[in-house]
Amino acid sequence: MDKIQKYDVQIVGGGLAGLSLALALGKNNIKTLLIDNLEDPNKTNKTDGRTTALMESSVNYLDNLGIWKNIKQNSCKISCMRIINIVPPNKISDEVIFESNKIGINALAYNIDNHILRTELCNEISKFKSIKHLFNSKCKNAIQKNDGWVVNTDKGKYSAKLTIGADGRSSTIRKCAGINFKKKDYNQSAIVFNINHTQNTNNTSTEFMYPEGAFTFVPMGKNKSAIVWVEQTDQVNKLILNNKLLKQKFIQKSQKMFGEIEILTKPKSFPLSKIIAETNISDKLCLIGEAHHGITPVAAQGLNLSLRDSAILAELIIKNKDDDFNKILISYNKKRLKDIKTRIIGTDIFHNFSRFSNPISIGIKSIATNILNRMPQAKNQLMKLGLSFPDGLPNMMRKNNKI
Repeated sequence: MDKIQKYDVQIVGGGLAGLSLALALGKNNIKTLLIDNLEDPNKTNKTDGRTTALMESSVNYLDNLGIWKNIKQNSCKISCMRIINIVPPNKISDEVIFESNKIGINALAYNIDNHILRTELCNEISKFKSIKHLFNSKCKNAIQKNDGWVVNTDKGKYSAKLTIGADGRSSTIRKCAGINFKKKDYNQSAIVFNINHTQNTNNTSTEFMYPEGAFTFVPMGKNKSAIVWVEQTDQVNKLILNNKLLKQKFIQKSQKMFGEIEILTKPKSFPLSKIIAETNISDKLCLIGEAHHGITPVAAQGLNLSLRDSAILAELIIKNKDDDFNKILISYNKKRLKDIKTRIIGTDIFHNFSRFSNPISIGIKSIATNILNRMPQAKNQLMKLGLSFPDGLPNMMRKNNKI
């Protein structure tokens, strides 16, 4: 019989939410196990083309964890967000620009390659003996016992006083805990890849709002962008398999605003859906990130929402580590519900509204854009709303609160 190795906290899932949580706990000498089904990023230079636009609070969290100073030079400041409405047949209708300096901040976000971010988190985690990081380790199942959960992996059996599922939308931990979830499939997929282009981004994220989905340039540098291109899934499957067709359609959809282009990474696609579990807590068990909530890639809300899960849970555990974990989880649940509900509803409304292509909907979008352009105070308030948090920020996401 395999010996069960015991920890204070075990985290299943090596995404950015799970990694950041493990690091925060380990830096506070909490014996932590991280079960990561991905390989060590230092053994591969591969990037899948996905990037994350980190809000200021997320940057503060990474800085307090001690890693931002090492990767800041690899990020690109986003100081403006430009939304352009497109009407049939491929015509620019109107646009609105959101500028960070109008609300007194340096940037709306900082965009960085997910592979760079994951690599730095893994490197920092390796410095702490209080964290055991299992790469290439698959969680087979989890079984509830009186003193916690036993997680069975292909590398052994592990138990902890608290088990955290950070294992994504198809969460094994959520399934084993018997937590139901609701899913809404948008019948769309996002194509992601990186490009060089001859026109300067000017630190501006540009989002073309087509009825079939958003077509977004997220700056990675002066002449480099990450592309997030949303289409109906059947069209995406055709484009992914035909580079010539993909490039031809790309030039058409970009309105030739960015000049000549060079595709740097292999285009990959990811289906779009909304997912929400019925709860984020159970007995001595918690779900964070996309194991609990998954949203569409609207205005960089997704990963930033998951990092808030990580920071708030970490702070509660560190401050109350001698308390019963179930009491901690009840507090976590109360602190997260409002923020998560607001983002899920908001992104879903925005996503659905942007897809409407009938004349009435086009007219409403045009009126809304004109109102924002004529009323700068309303536009600034909308920016502040997108960057605000209903229940305030944890100390870990404020400046100069080293963990």
